[in-house]
Amino acid sequence: MSAERQLLVTAVQRMTLDDGSGLRTTVFFKGCPLKCPWCCNPETQSSKPETFYNEERCAVFKGSKYCGSCNDVFNLENTCPFGARESVGEWFALDQLKAKIEASGYRRVTFSGGEPLLQGESLCALIRSLKEEEYNIAVETALSVPPLAEMFQWVDEWIVDLKFQSPYYTFFPTIKLSNATYRLVVFAELLDNIDWLSWLVEQLKNYSVNSIELLSYHTLGHAKYQRLKRCFSTFTTPTAEDISRISSALVEAGIKTRYLHI
Repeated sequence: MSAERQLLVTAVQRMTLDDGSGLRTTVFFKGCPLKCPWCCNPETQSSKPETFYNEERCAVFKGSKYCGSCNDVFNLENTCPFGARESVGEWFALDQLKAKIEASGYRRVTFSGGEPLLQGESLCALIRSLKEEEYNIAVETALSVPPLAEMFQWVDEWIVDLKFQSPYYTFFPTIKLSNATYRLVVFAELLDNIDWLSWLVEQLKNYSVNSIELLSYHTLGHAKYQRLKRCFSTFTTPTAEDISRISSALVEAGIKTRYLHI
């Protein structure tokens, strides 16, 4: 692998269960061209390193003995000893990231984001190297960026996050993938539009989606928005009845459903 190539990563998480088959390591890449209003990982949207800022923690410790009293809370030249500032996003050389994946102990890895395909060439080089050691490779993507042709011979599992939440947000994938696992975040407001379910079925059939995983909207990312000084869009978590209505409509249309709990 080229020593010059790097990948921008926000986290490497071990023991993940719903990011592909089996127990896996999931690598979260930084950078995404989409700005879904329900995104629970806002720190993965920008393609540059950022800063988490804990205003309350700063207020408690500012001016104390070891506080640098920084004028710019987003200046990372000096590390805050109290954790009021935290860098988000780290550049890894390919060999470094590969070693971190190998250290997790699992032979299955998922590349997620953000949009991992934004860093396609470097990612492809890493995938190729891991496949030489017989790793199972999954890529979770919104297909906002087309995969490099070479990836299709190396990637074992594709997980496609659909953005069919019209009128709140809609994005149509750049390509159609066969044998992919498709996912969709759902929230109660979608059902306020009486035409949404029939529209959703039409779009799923257009993309030959025969099975889909439904994920409930949640507010677990709210604190991250606060620490990034960004506005947080609030939706309503669907009830069991809401999920049942969506599932029933999809099953009736011949589309299998699975409900994932976060």
